[in-house]
Parts: sequence; C-alpha cells; structure tokens
Amino acid sequence: MNKGFTLTELLAVIVIISLLTILALPNILDSVRNSKDDVENVTFDIIKQAANLYVQDNESIYEKVNGNVYCITFEKLVNADYLKSPITDFEDDTDLTFIKTVKVSYYDGFSYEIVDNDKCIPKINE
Repeated sequence: MNKGFTLTELLAVIVIISLLTILALPNILDSVRNSKDDVENVTFDIIKQAANLYVQDNESIYEKVNGNVYCITFEKLVNADYLKSPITDFEDDTDLTFIKTVKVSYYDGFSYEIVDNDKCIPKINE
C-alpha cells in the first residue's frame, strides 16, 4: 500500500486554502488601509500641535486677531525643533519637509491646513 495523498485530496486542500484566502483578503486589505489612515491622522495631529506650539511661543509675531492667516513652513518647524525630519506623505511616499506649509488661520480659534508653499498667502491685517 502506497502512503501519500491522492490528486483529489491535494486539489481539495488547494481549493479550501484558496477559498479561505479569498474570504480573508478583503479584511486584511481594509486593516492595512485603516492603519495608513490612522498614521496619517496622527501625523497631521503632530504637525498641527507643532504649529500651535510655534505660534504660542512666537506670540509677538503671531497676534491672535480675527482674520489672521499665518504661514509656517515645515522647514521653519524642523529648524526650530518643533518637528523632526523627514515627514512622509503617505499618499505618494514623498518627503513633505520643505515643500509644504502649515496654514494657520485664526477666527475665534485656530484652524490648520497643510498646503503647498506657494498656496499659503497670509492676509494683511486691516
């Protein structure tokens, strides 16, 4: 008597493993996508906190007046030790350090937005 698996048994095992993979793959991909989103949100929170601390530490430059828009480059935040370089953009894996600016707006509270350096134009106080 030969000891071993028949072709039918091997095919059955391959089909079962394939079905389990097909069922599990979407959940695994969703978990990876959610993890990337979580990391991106945490990174934005860190950048926002760094900009907030920078504005607070430089209150003589950045007065809290309604309608003010402040542009703080990532380079300035890194050079002042509020952020560590490199900062990675998770959408295209590029380094954000010197190509982005934190646009800080003050309208009864601070709001933050990450924009390209040339897209941040501070408003002149009236």
